[in-house]
Amino acid sequence: KIAYEKILKHFETSNRTCVIHPTGSGKSFLSMKFLYDNRDKRLLFMCPTDAIVDQLIRHLLNEGLTLSDFANIDFCLYPSAGKIKDKQYDCIVFDEFHRVGAEEWGKNVNELLNNNPNAKVLGVSATPIRYLDDGRDMSKEIFNGDIASEITLAEAIVKKILPTPNYISSVISFQSDIDIIQKQIDNYKNKEEAKEYQILLEKCRYDSH
Repeated sequence: KIAYEKILKHFETSNRTCVIHPTGSGKSFLSMKFLYDNRDKRLLFMCPTDAIVDQLIRHLLNEGLTLSDFANIDFCLYPSAGKIKDKQYDCIVFDEFHRVGAEEWGKNVNELLNNNPNAKVLGVSATPIRYLDDGRDMSKEIFNGDIASEITLAEAIVKKILPTPNYISSVISFQSDIDIIQKQIDNYKNKEEAKEYQILLEKCRYDSH
């Protein structure tokens, strides 16, 4: 609720703003709320995968809504941006907006934005940084640094928005270690001790399966 109120506040003075929240903290609900509040307008929801589109639609259904509640809404994946770059929209949502920085996708998305200078554009992502792309900050490139709400993973945990994780570490495979120990046992001079070690090794071998 707080994040959404900030989004509306930012839209009073800007046509573009974004939200940077960790995964699982409700970004999809922000997108859904924004689209629903503008359901009588020409809407576009863009994201990188069909799974995200399906997730948004499931959220709509869970809230008792259907696509018929929206006058005009398009769903488009970033790789297909070229198909809709000339269309006109009033509101655009970019899910995982850092993905817009991809070389080919980005060209078509930029054309879309240039063709819709008056559209309200909302972006949501867990991180705006493209770390493998010279650390480009897409919140600056697309939204001119206009960030309506930003929460780090640590803050989300402290505020109990997300649960505290339980970290479990384990050895995935230690077959190479078993092979090395087996060679040492085979070369062991004290046969009685070698026999004891062999029993322990067999137990380890069994537990590893």
